[in-house]
Amino acid sequence: MQFHRLCATYLEHHLSRTASHALFLRLYKQYFASWPDQHPDRMAIRAWHRTVADTPSQGNKGLGFLRAMYHWAINEGLHHDNPATGIRRHRTYSRERVMTIRELMTLLQSLDGFTPKMQAFIVLLLTTGCRGGEARTARWDQLDLQFGVWTKSKTKNGRTQRMPIPKQACRLIAALPRVSDYPFAGHYGHPLSMAAVEKSWGIYRAALNLHDVTLHDFRRTFSTRLYAQTEDVYLCKAALNHYDGSPTEIYVKLQFDKLAQALQRQADELFALTDATAVNLEEFSFAS
Repeated sequence: MQFHRLCATYLEHHLSRTASHALFLRLYKQYFASWPDQHPDRMAIRAWHRTVADTPSQGNKGLGFLRAMYHWAINEGLHHDNPATGIRRHRTYSRERVMTIRELMTLLQSLDGFTPKMQAFIVLLLTTGCRGGEARTARWDQLDLQFGVWTKSKTKNGRTQRMPIPKQACRLIAALPRVSDYPFAGHYGHPLSMAAVEKSWGIYRAALNLHDVTLHDFRRTFSTRLYAQTEDVYLCKAALNHYDGSPTEIYVKLQFDKLAQALQRQADELFALTDATAVNLEEFSFAS
């Protein structure tokens, strides 16, 4: 089976019902559709990967496409080796991007144009600082929307977390239909995939001219604003579920009411931007 036939078979038979299908199809069209039909060797893939060093994250995704496809092909008996292994990914650097007040104002004043599910998802990220994966996989039985409590059974660091949810997020989540165990449900009752969420956000941010704003920037913006508001590093760590187990940090982690008050105050300040204008931006500490 030649290279392009293998790509088509992989996309059709393995990825057709997954959220990764659209992403991998775009990567194929962007990078590989013009390649020769014979399979590339490791040297050819390494040479190509060097040509995309200016866009390291996207180039790494393309390399990931090849690795995953050949790994699948070997398991299916369609190919004998994986020429994409052993190639070092490009180094990428963590962003330090924090949304400006003007960007927040643009986003919040445009929320009514989003689907109810995306409204609730974005507001949950902005007002709690949770990770996208945590929001996507949140279950109805973890959420007490009457009292504004989200009990995360397992987080990235392996610890449980009892997280306050500001009333703005509670109201939007409560309005979502209960069609599965997950508020943010995708196909077949499963949680939305990250690819589906990022695709939706990509459409909205393009329409709002927020091209440089990623979903993870919401978490960074949340933590930056919370620290500016409270000047309490331990409280911020508790909100983000970052702590090293010291007595002080454990004590702050247990101060649920204090954290809830801080998050609600920040959410109220954010939603005040829905009525803000360029004239009165100086009223907000993050004006820029």
